[in-house]
Amino acid sequence: KIKYFLYARKSSEAEDRQVASIDAQISELKKLATENGLQIIKILSEAKSAKEPGRPVFNQMLELISSGDVKGIICWKLDRLSRNPVDSGRISWMLQRSEIKHIYTFGRNYYPADNVLMMAVEQGMANQFINDLSINVKRGFRKKWEAGQVTGIAPSGYLNTPDREKGTKTIIPDPERFHLVRKMWDLMLTGNYTVRQILNTANNKWNYRTIKRRKEGGGALSLSTLYKIFTNTFYYGEFERPLGSGNFYPGEHKKLITKEEFMRVQALLGRKGKHAPHTRTFAFTGLMRCGDCGCLITAEEKNQIICPTCKHKFAYERKKACPKCETLIEKMKNPKILHYVYYHCTKRKQDIKCTQSSILVEDLEQQIQEYLGTISIKQKYLEWALKHLKEKNKHEAKTNTAITQNHQQAYNHVMAKLDELLELRLSKEIEAEEFAEKKTRLLKDKKRYQELMADADQKQNTRVDRSERFFEYCYQAQAEFEEAKKNKDFQKQREILAALGSNLTLKDKKLNITPLDPFTILKKSFAVVPAASARFEPKDKPMGKRKNTTFESDVPSWLGRQDSNLRPIDYIYPKITSRDGLYLCHAFVV
Repeated sequence: KIKYFLYARKSSEAEDRQVASIDAQISELKKLATENGLQIIKILSEAKSAKEPGRPVFNQMLELISSGDVKGIICWKLDRLSRNPVDSGRISWMLQRSEIKHIYTFGRNYYPADNVLMMAVEQGMANQFINDLSINVKRGFRKKWEAGQVTGIAPSGYLNTPDREKGTKTIIPDPERFHLVRKMWDLMLTGNYTVRQILNTANNKWNYRTIKRRKEGGGALSLSTLYKIFTNTFYYGEFERPLGSGNFYPGEHKKLITKEEFMRVQALLGRKGKHAPHTRTFAFTGLMRCGDCGCLITAEEKNQIICPTCKHKFAYERKKACPKCETLIEKMKNPKILHYVYYHCTKRKQDIKCTQSSILVEDLEQQIQEYLGTISIKQKYLEWALKHLKEKNKHEAKTNTAITQNHQQAYNHVMAKLDELLELRLSKEIEAEEFAEKKTRLLKDKKRYQELMADADQKQNTRVDRSERFFEYCYQAQAEFEEAKKNKDFQKQREILAALGSNLTLKDKKLNITPLDPFTILKKSFAVVPAASARFEPKDKPMGKRKNTTFESDVPSWLGRQDSNLRPIDYIYPKITSRDGLYLCHAFVV
């Protein structure tokens, strides 16, 4: 009579969350064993995933079966024994050699003489389930990482949000600890404190305690955890996933420090700290060319430190001490950290000697801001321009309607001609060659009128949309550039500069911009009417009107102005100009 081990397993991982608990498995299997007269010698159980080999209780059971007189296994399902090909092959081999004489599961029996194919299929399905689950989980993680969402336990100073619904969980600042972690960084940034001194201050003076979790936490901060805080790129907005892969993603969480502050601390830590990833992002590379040799303009980032002992300046990355006096960086008292970015010509053309020098990014950004100021418009001008664009659109919409009706009539005429042509062919009044020739010509006309009708409204709406975006750009660009500069939003800075035109050159540390026609026209209108860009406020009501002037009856009273140096009455009227596929509404004086 076969003796049996009862084996129950449960994993806390996702693939087994719907499986009955260990106690429930044991209870049900004991009932089935009693009903079928199966003798249980020992009950074995463990809470461990079966997707990888190496379960201690499972291995112990198979060793006992190989060396003892127990030759049967009772389990809930075959996937309780294995979900990986190594353990599955071991069980199959022991069953075929009759080391295992019977495996009893809920609803199925396995014997040495059975067809091994069915067992292999079930084991393969269990293994495939794990593979598919792994692929799906990794795909889901990648999607979250690319969206800036961090997976895993939040670092010190932050909290996970397990109470939120799936898909809305994120990482938020810990209201109790966020400001304390920031104070730790502030102390480190002074260069006057060691990591141990900061640890002592946080634990004993601030009474900092870690978050209490089920199996850990609630105690004082450890030295290793503090080093993790000072070397974690998460705090300035980037996170590495998977850990150790070298793949960094920009996070959507609230930043605690800047990247420059992080780099300074890495310098102060010396070899104990790790540097940020060496991927560099610059706002304006690839947009400008050298005004001297025509090569592209590139950018470089420099991180240097001035030794307080010997005043020697050196690049601190991958160094642990001053190369001149050999003072350890981590021992330096309040060293001066330098960080700057400059743009310069690539000088790729060997046959041309380029003499251009570099320019600091701050100087380049200042020039861009000054230029944006020359095309900046006030809200009053924006409202005025959009108002007249709508009027222009209404006027042209009527014209387009008439044109579309003409196209429709021409289309109907072509369709009637095709019908007549078909009747002539059916009655054999024209030959096949003549029929084919006329049909081809009429079909071309049909297609042309279809395209004309379809494109008319679309082109008109596209032109108006682009015109509105142009004026909104002039209204918002300067402020948005300043905001992007403040937030280190390089992509936004790049988009704003690129919108000015493609012919951007850098020569003698001066950015030369050849603007698109709409910007040129707008700047000319400012020259004629300074109030359009500078003040553009309501003025006294005009004393009269000029005849035969575009939109004269629609000129708002506040657009008129009096000037003793000109004629008694001076009006600012809208002028609609079509340039570069958009409508430009600007001011001119009559």
